[in-house]
Amino acid sequence: MTMLPLEAETAKAPAKDKWTFSADNAGKWRWSLHTAERLLLRASSEAYANRGDAVKNAKQYGYREADTGTGSFPTTKRSPRKGPSR
Repeated sequence: MTMLPLEAETAKAPAKDKWTFSADNAGKWRWSLHTAERLLLRASSEAYANRGDAVKNAKQYGYREADTGTGSFPTTKRSPRKGPSR
């Protein structure tokens, strides 16, 4: 069953809410939206073959690429960690 977004829900989620995208053990992608207190607000009702399709579906519920909290795919590259000199 696919839920249709309400007009008020399509607005940008508050900054405290966190969107995540993750692959399950079968390699299928799902999205979820949690509050800062880790309460589940929304989640995909189906799994998607690729991350792009999951993102496309999440956009119907208010996700925007500029939103923070992209799960395991951060938008900034990390610099290599330098360990202690030996």
